[in-house]
Amino acid sequence: MDSNVWLPIIISIVALFFSVVSFAFSFWWMHWRTGTLIVSTPLSYRIAKINENGLLVEIPISFYNNGAAPIVIENMYLIITYQNIQERLFFNATRDSIDESNQKTATQFVINGRNYVMSVYSFQARDKTVDIGIGKWNCELFGKTNKKKYISLSKFNLFVKHLDGSAIARLNFDDEYRKLVQRP
Repeated sequence: MDSNVWLPIIISIVALFFSVVSFAFSFWWMHWRTGTLIVSTPLSYRIAKINENGLLVEIPISFYNNGAAPIVIENMYLIITYQNIQERLFFNATRDSIDESNQKTATQFVINGRNYVMSVYSFQARDKTVDIGIGKWNCELFGKTNKKKYISLSKFNLFVKHLDGSAIARLNFDDEYRKLVQRP
């Protein structure tokens, strides 16, 4: 047979193969791809001593899912390291804003694909004596995702200047940052 007969057939088969593979990849990318979770660093916080021994930490956090498939956060906990002391605080409640008094019970939440969730998350240690003081707290947020295991979601610092029972909202900046943003 002549090559002029086979050349259009081969080109057509290659074009069809490329179209099918391109469609499948595009469909997967737009509808099935599991993304990563991007978690914000809290710019403010609210901390209070409760019941003489316990500790309440409330931090506003945004979660962004950059994939197409939804990600479910089933549970969370916060580990605070202060000097050589490490405390684990459990996920207790949520609020819509840090100044809002209406608290919602802690529950699972879904971050849909290419979407975000913002809330104030409360973490609490109340059944044991918490021995941490003012200063720089190294924090790590863990979450149990739909992969059924706890993973580290974010690491950040809280710069705690006051620790009492007042639970006043405070900005989370260290002294170096304050010097940078001061006006002359």
